[in-house]
Amino acid sequence: MKQQGELYSTIDVNVVDGKITATYDKADAGPVSFNIHNGSGEPLDMVLLKTDLPATQIPIKEGKIDLSNQDVTEVGRLATSPMVANGEETIMHTLEPGNYLLLTYAPGHIDTGASRGWGTTY
Repeated sequence: MKQQGELYSTIDVNVVDGKITATYDKADAGPVSFNIHNGSGEPLDMVLLKTDLPATQIPIKEGKIDLSNQDVTEVGRLATSPMVANGEETIMHTLEPGNYLLLTYAPGHIDTGASRGWGTTY
């Protein structure tokens, strides 16, 4: 939760044609707001993961991210899931130093999603 006087770094994220674009590739460690626009024309689910793994190596078990794997930690997700076509939503989280992956996918089809990574700095 945001404390009084604490500012969020803002990263605008757009999902279109199976790709994720963003205003920044890196963020300072600390509070970050991912303002997401679903321009895909279809409903989407989205999750923010802390991981050093590339998207192709995220462990999937029974159609879901295997969060029992110590290499992957979920740190944020959409409040409304799935996000409606052409909808907008924000994921806010205080990022610790490390690498993060924003993964978006059609509801129930996590294995066919798009991803975008971020690194944080001190």
